[in-house]
Amino acid sequence: MKLKKAYELGISLLALLWIASVFWPHKDEAIQTTPEQLVLRIQADWKNLRSKNLVHGVIAISQKGKIIFSDGELDKAYPIGSMSKSFTGKLFEQKFQQGQLKPSDRVCQWIPSFCHGMLAQITLEQMLTHRSGLPRDLHIWSGVSRSWNQSTLSDIASEPVDESVLRSAPGTKFLYSNYGFILLSRILEIVDSRSYANQIAGIAQIAGLQDASVINASSLISRQLLVPFIGDGMSLKMVSGVAYSYGAGAVQTSARDLIQWLKIYQTSDRKDYGWIQSKEQSYRAYWHNGAYVGLYSLMAVLPEHDLQIVILTDNFKFEEFWNKQVTQFQNYFY
Repeated sequence: MKLKKAYELGISLLALLWIASVFWPHKDEAIQTTPEQLVLRIQADWKNLRSKNLVHGVIAISQKGKIIFSDGELDKAYPIGSMSKSFTGKLFEQKFQQGQLKPSDRVCQWIPSFCHGMLAQITLEQMLTHRSGLPRDLHIWSGVSRSWNQSTLSDIASEPVDESVLRSAPGTKFLYSNYGFILLSRILEIVDSRSYANQIAGIAQIAGLQDASVINASSLISRQLLVPFIGDGMSLKMVSGVAYSYGAGAVQTSARDLIQWLKIYQTSDRKDYGWIQSKEQSYRAYWHNGAYVGLYSLMAVLPEHDLQIVILTDNFKFEEFWNKQVTQFQNYFY
C-alpha cells in the first residue's frame, strides 16, 4: 500500500511539472483567421505535427452534421482534463431546470466552511464562471495531497478554509479555479444524492454519449512515448491522480462523443458554465482545453457556423518547443 501511494504521489508531482511546462513557458497569442480558413489551418497544423511524429491521438472536425476531417480513433476514450468542467456546468444547468439549484445560491448552504467572511458571499454562478475569487487550487500541493490521501469529495469539502485564500473579492474578477469546480461536484452530490460519477453516467445516457465516464483511482491510462521524426517509442499504462480532480478534470470520453456534446451545447441556454468564449476573433467561439501528464485536449464550437472541433492527444512532450507546437491550436480561439 505504501509503495502504491508513493507511486501515485510521484505521478501527481510529475503532473504538476508537466502542466507547468505546457502552459507557463510561452506566451499565448491569438491567431486571427476566418471560419473558413480556420478549418484548413487546423488540418494543416495537425498534418504537420503528425508528419514530424510530434503528436499521437485523434482529431475530428464536424460541420452541419457531417465529419469533414478526422484522423485517429474516433471511438477511443481519452481523459479530457479541464474540459470536464463543461459536464459539471451541464449538470448544474440540469439541476437549475429542475428547480433544485439557482445561480444565486450561496455556496455556504452546502459547504459549512464557507459560511464566514467574504467566503459567505460566493455564489454558485461565480464558481461556474470563475469569478468567485478562489485560487486555481486551495494550496499548491492540494492535488498531490488528495492523491496521497485518496480524498473523497466529502473529504475535500470538509477541509478548513479561510477567506485569506481569496485572490479577489467574489464577483469582481475572472480567476480560473479548479478548486471551485471540485466543490461544485460535491454540491451536486448533496443535492442529487448520487455520486458525481453516477450523475455523469446519467447525463451521458441522455446526451447519447457512448464512451463518457469518470476516471477512477485504479484506472490505467495509456500514454505514448514518441521519438520525433522517427516513430513510436513505447506505450505506457499508468495509474493517474487525475481521478481526484472530480468535476474539474476527471471525465474521459471519445472524440465522437465530444462532437455530439458540442452539438448539444450549441442549443444550451447558458454558454459560460465551464466554457471560455473567444474575445479576439472575428467569429464567436466557445472552447476549453485540458492537460495532465502526457495528455492534452481541446474542443471548440462555432455556433453560427455549426462547426465543432475536437483534439485529444496522449503523448509525452518534453520541451518547450514541442509543447508550444501541440498547444498552438488553442491560439485560434482566444
